[in-house]
Order: sequence, then C-alpha cells, then structure tokens
Amino acid sequence: AGMVTSSLLFSRLTVEEGFNAFDVDGDGAVSSDDMRAAIGQLGLEAFAELLMAFHADANRARDGRLTPGEWARALAGVNVQGLLFRPGAGGVAPAEAAGMVGAALLLNQLSVDDGFAAFDADGDGRISRADMGAAVAALEMQLEAPEVDALFALWSPSGEGIAPPQWAEGVEAADVNGVIRSRDMFMLTRRALSPAPAAAAAGGGAEEGLRGEVAALRAQLE
Repeated sequence: AGMVTSSLLFSRLTVEEGFNAFDVDGDGAVSSDDMRAAIGQLGLEAFAELLMAFHADANRARDGRLTPGEWARALAGVNVQGLLFRPGAGGVAPAEAAGMVGAALLLNQLSVDDGFAAFDADGDGRISRADMGAAVAALEMQLEAPEVDALFALWSPSGEGIAPPQWAEGVEAADVNGVIRSRDMFMLTRRALSPAPAAAAAGGGAEEGLRGEVAALRAQLE
C-alpha cells in the first residue's frame, strides 16, 4: 500500500485518479486481469509481485475485484514520508542524501527554485549548514548530523553556502529515482498514464500511446 500511495503522491494523482489508471476496462472495479494489464502497459513488471500482493490484500471481499472503497481504505493513512526517509542500516552516503532531497521536493510538489527557497531558511540567498540542518529536521529526513555535514560539503565544497546555481546542479544531478526504487516505491506520472497526443490523433489508441510515453519516461530516468 505504501508503494502505491507514494506513486500517487509523486505523480500528483488523487486516489480516485490512481484507481482509474488501474481500472483498465473501466467497469468500476480493478480486477486481477486489470492489475496485470496495467502492470504490463505501464512497464511495472519489476514490481508485479508486490502489486499483485497489494491487490489481493486490499480486496477484502476476496472476489478478485477491487472496489473504489477497498482501494481508498487500503491507501488511507500510509506514512509515505516515513517510508521515503527510513534510515539505512549502514548510514546514508552524500549521494543518497542528495537523492532524498530531490525526492522530498517531488513529495512536496516543489520546483527546484521553490525547494531552494524552502531550504534557505534565513532568506539571504545562500543555504548555510544551519539552513540545511533546519530544513532536514523540518522535513523529518532522519539524517544524522555527520550525514548533513557530508551533503553540505558535497554541494558547497568551499563551505561558504549553497548558491542557487549549485543547488540546481546538485538537485538535478541527484539520483532521485534510485532512492525511490531502493525503498520499494515506483513512479507513475500523468505523462505515463496518458496516451501520447500524436498517437491518439493517428488512431494508435491509448495502449500504443502509453507504451511510447513510458519508453520516453524510461529514457529520461536511465
């Protein structure tokens, strides 16, 4: 459930929109066949076992047809932030911490510029070590002080603070998708859930459009 909830948040989809994305035949219920079809259409085969287990667990009626109510109940109250920022057994390396910052921006639907403003607590145009520590604590990222020190040093080797260009470069280079994958989450986007306009106009249908959009998304993420 946490994996599915995180997907909706990262993709800015409501619970209802997420249900509709998996209700492939549009009959008002997500059947096992719908789930398998959606997994294939969206290129989520790597998560097939987890997604099918979610479907079986959420289907309280045990009739193989997940209703909107069952879907909503299964996703209610999931602590996505806790899943995303759970500490690793061996600590968090600077590169992983950078990915966590990028994921935090996605989770909170912040642009790179908005993220900078949120981390620049005193508004002086640079993110100091104190600013970063305050933001990490406010976001409950569960990073220890030495891990925050290492991330700050990665993005501000001079120690003078992180200026907007350094912030943008750091966030854009961060392996956000790697962090999400490592926590058994996956990303769906409106782009991946919608047919490409060109394909639809050419009569290729939603399925071909989906495949083209997912391929384009993969090319961007890899």
